[in-house]
Amino acid sequence: MKIGAMWPEDGMRNLEVIISRALSTLLRVLTPARWNLLQILRKEGPMSVRLLAKCLKRDYKNVHSDVGELERIGLVARTQKSQVMVPWDTVVAQISLDAA
Repeated sequence: MKIGAMWPEDGMRNLEVIISRALSTLLRVLTPARWNLLQILRKEGPMSVRLLAKCLKRDYKNVHSDVGELERIGLVARTQKSQVMVPWDTVVAQISLDAA
């Protein structure tokens, strides 16, 4: 399974290959709460994790953990001021039907 994102100016860029080929891995990583987090960051722009937690009306610790996981796979990035941001317009998942 590959997760990628669309750069508006230069097309598809693969971010990372996730070792597991199971759809369950994708669903574990991109939970509804994390998907909402990505959407809010994309809409509102860069912000601190604390402000993001406030916007999401979620506990800071849980948002911090979610940001860390999304940052690990490259769906969230940090600005020079350490604010979190989503530099992507579109997230693409490719799952092979031949996966075991």
